[in-house]
Amino acid sequence: MFGDSAAEALAWILSAKNGFYAFSNALHVHSDTDTDEGVSVYEWNDPDGWQRSYGSLAPAGVCFAEDVFGNQFVWHDNGILTFDAESGRQEAFAFTLEQWAERLCQDPNRWTGRSVAMAWQEERGALPRGYRLVPKVPFVRGREIPTAHLDIVPAAEAMKTRGARALALYARGPRR
Repeated sequence: MFGDSAAEALAWILSAKNGFYAFSNALHVHSDTDTDEGVSVYEWNDPDGWQRSYGSLAPAGVCFAEDVFGNQFVWHDNGILTFDAESGRQEAFAFTLEQWAERLCQDPNRWTGRSVAMAWQEERGALPRGYRLVPKVPFVRGREIPTAHLDIVPAAEAMKTRGARALALYARGPRR
């Protein structure tokens, strides 16, 4: 499932801390084993799991972390990509894990959704492990979403639902 470079990079980060949440539980880095805090990076990347719902849009690489909205950070042979859960788009993010961590630390609100996670938790209590926040009206519609318009959903379930929407969006093509 994992290429040599992805396996080496993931082994490095997981040897330092084997799975964790950071930035007020907005960032989730998967561990190498199933735990009370979530599924392993291996189970998360099972092609018969949530990725199946994305069809041809499924991420090319190993999804090792996710933001509070379920957007994925993907290790690819060419570096780390972001995978937008709503659109299925992948974009270059960093060449190394060090650059990835640096970018996250420079703007955690943008890259992890930390400010939204904090507001949610102030209003409703702790964000449970293994859950992500999903807008009732998709972000791709271009609106700011207050916390009142977010649902808390198990991560894999949220991805399956969003995969079907991403494929439908992709099938319609660009809007004019």
